[in-house]
Amino acid sequence: MSMSPNDPFETNPNSRFAGQQPPPPQSNTWKWVIGIILGVCVVGGLVCCGGAYFMFRMGQGMMADMITQEVAANPVIQEHIGEIQSAELNLAATGEAGQNEPGTLAFDIVGSKGSGVLEIKQDPSNNGNGISIRSAELVMPDGTRYEVISDLESFEDQIDTGFEMDADSPALDQPEPEILLK
Repeated sequence: MSMSPNDPFETNPNSRFAGQQPPPPQSNTWKWVIGIILGVCVVGGLVCCGGAYFMFRMGQGMMADMITQEVAANPVIQEHIGEIQSAELNLAATGEAGQNEPGTLAFDIVGSKGSGVLEIKQDPSNNGNGISIRSAELVMPDGTRYEVISDLESFEDQIDTGFEMDADSPALDQPEPEILLK
């Protein structure tokens, strides 16, 4: 027998596997490619979702700033809220208010005297040119409501000028244009 007594792991030349080489190691290239693609997708998804969230929060802040500028000097706000320190869109209250009156936004406002929810009804004829307020109402934590801006649709009914004009009134007649000939 020609087996070497000192090395038990030496291949036996009489074995049927003596002429075969061990299989080459498998390539891991496809695992790396799939791993890189998945990594890029995860990072891209995080950047996309993070960017969308950032833009959403920035839009909320801009709307809150516009509303704050519109109502900060209002006497009702000054009396119950004081100087507005912060305003933020309240999505839950907006959803609740929107069920009763579509186009309503609700903002949580905090001021030097107190806090409350400002429900703003938007003017539907604005056509996307910023926030156009039709009416606004302040809801205090105890549930009391105060009208901040009255409904502009009924604004004409609220004004009493002291006189009425008919369609037949001479004040509504337009004068005939004069034609001067030289």
